[in-house]
Formats: sequence, structure tokens, C-alpha cells
Amino acid sequence: MEKGLFIMICVFIVIIIIHFISLKTYKLSKVAKNNLRKKWWYFYGFYFIAYGFSLNIQKGFDLIGIGFIILAIFILYTNYKGKMVSSWDETSKKP
Repeated sequence: MEKGLFIMICVFIVIIIIHFISLKTYKLSKVAKNNLRKKWWYFYGFYFIAYGFSLNIQKGFDLIGIGFIILAIFILYTNYKGKMVSSWDETSKKP
């Protein structure tokens, strides 16, 4: 019982932290948001590459690891070319 309560409290704390971070990023300028979004996608892509390589090193040849690597290369390429745009900017405009 105590373990479940501890896990629930930890999950709530993580959700509160994510909520406050999202509120802070909402108040940033459009240029700062785009810069932060670009850095996030680069981090995400490099994380997927590292995870895919670690899966392949641990298991020899792993199709899921190859899939992570292919996905990461796609994410990094589209971010580099500037194709990772958010539709949130278009939907948040007020008439």
C-alpha cells in the first residue's frame, strides 16, 4: 500500500514539474520557442541513435535497434532541413 502511494505521489510531482515547464515555455517569444523546439528534436534524435546502437551492441543484431536508428536519422534529417514545424502556431492565432 505504501509503495503504491509513493509511486502515485512521485507521478504527481513529475506531472506538476512538466506542467510548470510547459507554462514557462508558453510565455516565451516565437523565436525562442522555435530555437528550443529545434534543440529538443536534436536531443531526441541523438537519444534515439544512442539507444538504437546500445540495443544492437547488447543483442548483436536487433531489428528494433535498427528501427530506432532509422527513425533517429529521419528525425535529425527533417530537423536539419527545417521540416519539423509545429501546427500549433497556426491554430493558436486568434481571428
